[in-house]
Amino acid sequence: MFVLAKNYDLIAPIYDGLSKLIFGNKLKKIQCHFLNEIPEEGQVLILGGGTGWILEEIEKYKPKASIVYIDASAKMIAKAKKKKSSTLKVQFVMGTELSIPAKNYDVLITNFYLDLFPQPALSQTIDLLAQFPIKTWIVSDFVPMTQYKYLEKLMFFFFKISTNIQNKKLYPYADLIQNQTNFHLKTSHHLMQGYITSFLFEK
Repeated sequence: MFVLAKNYDLIAPIYDGLSKLIFGNKLKKIQCHFLNEIPEEGQVLILGGGTGWILEEIEKYKPKASIVYIDASAKMIAKAKKKKSSTLKVQFVMGTELSIPAKNYDVLITNFYLDLFPQPALSQTIDLLAQFPIKTWIVSDFVPMTQYKYLEKLMFFFFKISTNIQNKKLYPYADLIQNQTNFHLKTSHHLMQGYITSFLFEK
């Protein structure tokens, strides 16, 4: 199984600021779009959670949710712990998709996570995630579009030199998930003409 580079420790201090510099609030906005789909006391798995700002947003929508929060970067986990509220139940796990605790989940959230994987590791990861007892899968990510090909190349170049990720291109994540798993696309929401999209899948 492909293992993600753990060098996000190096960019953890600037990650959110860099995102805002390039995309404004668009990346945060797209990741929040389907948070209301979380059940009132839902069991949520967040894979590749990053700096943890999303915990503050989930608290606004579903303060009684229980969350398993996974990230491969120790510094990302440390930043996320500082943003944990007093109402949310959060279990922090430093690891990858190979570190997911075995339990039932109402919602899986993979925000800008699948774009880290080259093929065939991407298909293997999708298959692995689909094996968990999950009802709803929220995927927010970039979508390959010709008009943004130079921005795509620039982003992958930056993350290659800063984190040593091995992927070099975007894939049609929604199509792969529907073709490989028993998840079906319920709806989606997009920004930047669809370059940034959040997909809502259900079994």
